[in-house]
Amino acid sequence: MRSLEECKNEVFNRSNARIKKRQKLRKQILVACVPLCLCIIVLSVAFWASIKSGSSDIISAEIQKLDSTEAGTVLTITDQKKVENLYSKIQKVCQENDDCPVDNGGIGGSPEIPDEELEIYHITFELEGRGRESYVLSKKLLRNEATGKRIALTERQFYEIRSMFQEFMD
Repeated sequence: MRSLEECKNEVFNRSNARIKKRQKLRKQILVACVPLCLCIIVLSVAFWASIKSGSSDIISAEIQKLDSTEAGTVLTITDQKKVENLYSKIQKVCQENDDCPVDNGGIGGSPEIPDEELEIYHITFELEGRGRESYVLSKKLLRNEATGKRIALTERQFYEIRSMFQEFMD
């Protein structure tokens, strides 16, 4: 028959073995889970970044065709793709004509275009985190309202931008 000390030792050894087995299992789970969690985090960040880079910070655009009474109908465009196309077209025109000198005359007031035929559009883009960006478009000029920078437009550029407006207004 065994003594009490031997029984205590046996219980202690079994208990120690179970504790070591649990610790080993915890370490194995930890070794497997840490890389898995890191992969999930990296993929989530990459996916989120691709979503953010694919979307623009342009929220909406308002186009107002001004008539002789300085009042016109306002068209609000919220279709992201259309707004981005319009904004990129205006930015492209601004970049293309960056070196074009413009005289100091008023907006669109050229003698060869009678006032009743002058089309003036006021375009406002709502930008996320940057407020608003406004432009005035006439037959000859595109003017940034914030900076006051005026860009001389070619007939082709004016009609390309105006045709985009016509799409929205139809």
